[in-house]
Amino acid sequence: MSKLKKAGILFAILIAGAASWFYFYWMNTPAYAAGEIQKAVQSHDYDLLAYRVDLNKVYSAAIDDSADVLSKDGKKDHRTAASLLRSLKSPIADELVHQTQLRFQGKKKESSLFDEPVNAITSYLGFTTLTITQCLSIEEKGDQAIVSVRVHDRKLKHDFTWKVLMEKDVNGTWCATRILNLKDYIREREALL
Repeated sequence: MSKLKKAGILFAILIAGAASWFYFYWMNTPAYAAGEIQKAVQSHDYDLLAYRVDLNKVYSAAIDDSADVLSKDGKKDHRTAASLLRSLKSPIADELVHQTQLRFQGKKKESSLFDEPVNAITSYLGFTTLTITQCLSIEEKGDQAIVSVRVHDRKLKHDFTWKVLMEKDVNGTWCATRILNLKDYIREREALL
């Protein structure tokens, strides 16, 4: 075999190896995971969403943040609602996960004992009127990343920026676990209402 053919083969192997390394590297970045979350939302792929978003953690943290904002706004009925949310956090979070699954799968919502608190929290947070429009930036710090995401509220005709915490698990998979600035979002949304 001529030296030119050997060099060509070696070059092709190096290019294929570099492309493979980059592809597998890219698949293990928070940017790739953020893209998959947006893809899951757009295509209603619940399995992909559940793989890239720890829905129970996200909803549990959202309930905590909502209860905190409600308990500190000075309204007595809001303090009562905050107390109720905290005491029922686990079953409400489970029901939110279940309803998300049903919505993504196009199935009819089932009646539940927790319909009223679930409807109240989703309405309060505006989750049913939001769409993800753009990933603005990603700051990676070790096994955590903060992804700035623009969401649009169709009802208010207003854009908000969420700071989403993503964490890498022991397998190297990036997963969204919390909306870090949810309290600020709640206050901003309430001011617009």
